[in-house]
Amino acid sequence: SLLFAMWSPPKVPRCPADHVPRRILKRVLKSELVRFVLAGGVNTGLTQLLYMALLVFMPYTLSYKLSYVAGIYVSYYLNSRWVFREPMHWKKALQFPAVYLVQYGLGGVLLYILIERLGVPEFIAPVPVVLLLLPVTFFISRLIIKRPQRQKRISKAGL
Repeated sequence: SLLFAMWSPPKVPRCPADHVPRRILKRVLKSELVRFVLAGGVNTGLTQLLYMALLVFMPYTLSYKLSYVAGIYVSYYLNSRWVFREPMHWKKALQFPAVYLVQYGLGGVLLYILIERLGVPEFIAPVPVVLLLLPVTFFISRLIIKRPQRQKRISKAGL
């Protein structure tokens, strides 16, 4: 047993390739756009789970409304803290739903154009709408979250 205590497994030299996936992941996750897309996927999954859980207690219409509103604020949290790495602020949280109003309005117009004017099948049309709106949603979210808060100015006369 003394021999066992003194024995240690042979050291295997580390290959530089061991760190390649980690380095690639770190580099990819530096991109705000990549983090935005990933946060959107997480938010969609969480919102869907909430919707399904609420269905146990209430009709689908109310479940959908509550999970949709919750999803807006989950999105605000993920985008503020992880995507854009900015502190959260109640004023920005109140402005953030505007992102979804713009997305909904533009999405409806694009859907109409694709289906009614360009003849894209109804079941395919949402895909290009999402792809076209992704950068719009990203930039509006970024504008709201990264915009500096205005400080109240104190006049010298008031001091």
